[in-house]
Amino acid sequence: MWSRAPTGTSRTALISVGLGLVAFLLHMVALGRPGPWDDEAVTVLSVRRSLASLVGSLRLHDLVHGPYYFVGHLWGSVFGTEVVDIRVLSALSVGVATGLMVVLGTMLLGLTFGVSSALVFTTLPRVIWTATEARSEAIVTAVVIAAMISFLVALRRDSVAIWFGYGLLLVLSFHLFEFAVLNFLVLPLVALAVQPTRRAVIRLCVTTALAALACVPFLLHTARQLDTISWIAQSFTLNGALKAIWTSQFLTPEGVPRWVAIDVMVWLIALAGILLAAWRARKDLDARVTAVLTTGWLILPTIFLLGYSLLVTPAFEQRYLASSAPALAMAVALALFYVPLPRRKEVAAAVLLVLVMLLSSGAWVRYHQTWAKSGWLEVAQAVQANKKQGDVVVAAGPLEAASVVVLPDEFSGLDVINIDVPYYADNTPWGRVTMIGDDPKLLNGHQRVWYLGADGIAEADAAAFKAQGFTERWREQKYRLGAILYERDQT
Repeated sequence: MWSRAPTGTSRTALISVGLGLVAFLLHMVALGRPGPWDDEAVTVLSVRRSLASLVGSLRLHDLVHGPYYFVGHLWGSVFGTEVVDIRVLSALSVGVATGLMVVLGTMLLGLTFGVSSALVFTTLPRVIWTATEARSEAIVTAVVIAAMISFLVALRRDSVAIWFGYGLLLVLSFHLFEFAVLNFLVLPLVALAVQPTRRAVIRLCVTTALAALACVPFLLHTARQLDTISWIAQSFTLNGALKAIWTSQFLTPEGVPRWVAIDVMVWLIALAGILLAAWRARKDLDARVTAVLTTGWLILPTIFLLGYSLLVTPAFEQRYLASSAPALAMAVALALFYVPLPRRKEVAAAVLLVLVMLLSSGAWVRYHQTWAKSGWLEVAQAVQANKKQGDVVVAAGPLEAASVVVLPDEFSGLDVINIDVPYYADNTPWGRVTMIGDDPKLLNGHQRVWYLGADGIAEADAAAFKAQGFTERWREQKYRLGAILYERDQT
């Protein structure tokens, strides 16, 4: 029976809070520099609704993210609803997750391992990304780590209250993001490694079953909105998924100098850590529990989601697996913890840890560029530099109209003239626009019009501009958004 007792609880708590705070401040740096993109715009539009309006919208679309939008709505009511305001919640969540990693690692192998795991975790490229995202990945990751901690505590103490807390965290994880449940596939294997009492096994099974039952109503409702992930099928390929798994799912993305060498190096370190722990696991129960948890948490969510995508319907998206990033951090930390080092082991381990963390510096720079997520901000700044009083905007779709909403400074003074239903109207997820090709009269009385589209302009819209006496004067196309300036010919 695994009964490793935590040591230096107050010291662990102090270091956990301290590292969490440092991580939060680190991820606040340049938080507003990357421009927003489609998903972040949807978050902003959702959290700005009234609660009644949000409920009505979720009946039609995006219910799977509904609980996160409610959290964002409450956060926004206090701290603001601009993109950067919501990103602060993600940076804070990463800070909390970093502190929780100290606790989790300390429970497994001691404080040194906990600190190493936390530092590697908070500097992983995927974690850097989630800290800058006005989406649910960061808060989901924090809740998943908390659930892992509560699971281990419940196995050790076998308390009804702690099992209840574990069950609540399972339910919360699932409701914040359904794919988060994949992280818990490893727990039966961990229970086998721990060799708990029969009573603890019964309580584990009962708690898990009750948590699963509590999730069924939400699952049934979200199953009616499978179109939420239908877009994945348009671009999913096995080769693309495999490439993402060993690179940008957790590590440095393509385009960063020496990204291949960096990613290969980190994976080799992680593999070495798992193998070293597995070797120690023959005689060391702590090492066995850590090796099983780390390995299963790292690979099972990816295998399941990839298998489901190949056998049932494409659902693989690397961002969906962000909450299993802590496992990679622990695998790397295992290598630093078990690798044979000279006499001054602490100093050598600290140097290696810093070097591993610095491997993510290229990814940090890339993920904090203006264009890191999309070209929305670049296009908006170009429009801002060339707009004149009296100019208006025509949006190719609701998301293009949303870019004007989430970038108010750049698009100030520019009204979107073809909005049919605004985003905040009841019973619509993002609003609706009228295509200019369907109603060219919307251009009447305007001399200069900015057309915003994700990929150029539709033929019908271009023909409508031409028929109304407009000529294209300027064009700027970036990733996910472009702007075309049309000016009415002087007669």
